[in-house]
Amino acid sequence: MRLRASFRTLSLSLVTAVAILGCSAEPLGVAAPEEPTPSALLGLPVGEVLGGTLATVDRLLKAVLNILVCPLEGSVTRSASIGPAGGTLKVGRHTLVVPRGALSRTVTITGRTSGDRTASVLFQPQGLQFAVPAHVRLDYGPCANIPNPKKVLYVSDDGKTFLSVLRSIDDPRAEVVDGEIDHFSRYAVAW
Repeated sequence: MRLRASFRTLSLSLVTAVAILGCSAEPLGVAAPEEPTPSALLGLPVGEVLGGTLATVDRLLKAVLNILVCPLEGSVTRSASIGPAGGTLKVGRHTLVVPRGALSRTVTITGRTSGDRTASVLFQPQGLQFAVPAHVRLDYGPCANIPNPKKVLYVSDDGKTFLSVLRSIDDPRAEVVDGEIDHFSRYAVAW
């Protein structure tokens, strides 16, 4: 019974917020600017999505991911030749797992940790495509202790633009999050 009352209170709060935000101070005959769809938020600088003024409940609910803050570490670069049989590449605390059949030929793969305050890795050669999805396992052990489930983000090479959220599995006991990738770029842990 208490759960239903809490749900009703939350529902009423959301309806009220939508109603208030739906009101406009614009004079009649002047159209309010169109709100971007959630997919339009992809590609915006992280600060604009997460730190800017959020005008609608929808945008507020869609922009709940933050890049995880970690202790400053030096950059680590590792390379490995991986071919049709698959293989792994360990880059600092992070691991790339390429399954059998993901590549049609042997490729030298390089991974570089960012050396900044994110749990992230940039993989090259840039744009390498996989026939079968590969997995990146990002270790967030030394990072801030955030209880929310972690996700793997696809971010720009400079780490400043959020591009998409990957299908991710968080393992809080091992303090790693596994993301399924189909090409190379930079990937970071978010909560």
